[in-house]
Amino acid sequence: MTCNCISETEKKFPGMTFKKKNVISGSIKSVSFQFTNGGINCITHSDVELTVEGFSKLQHTVLMHAYCPFCGKPTTKETEENSNDKTDQP
Repeated sequence: MTCNCISETEKKFPGMTFKKKNVISGSIKSVSFQFTNGGINCITHSDVELTVEGFSKLQHTVLMHAYCPFCGKPTTKETEENSNDKTDQP
């Protein structure tokens, strides 16, 4: 990630309450590591359940985030570079 939102958000968990009990610690589990030619990126993801024609059971997949769900910054330098290259289209 090009931001530090995950660690900053995790720091806010202690002192919160959950079901009327104090939270001691917490961690965001929806983080994946993406291996690219440029190295390793840590990015967030969402677990997705799909109903697919021809399958009787729900199908599970992962949707990798191109932008941080907390601050909106690109999750990788490549995404950031691609978003800077785009021009307004009619």
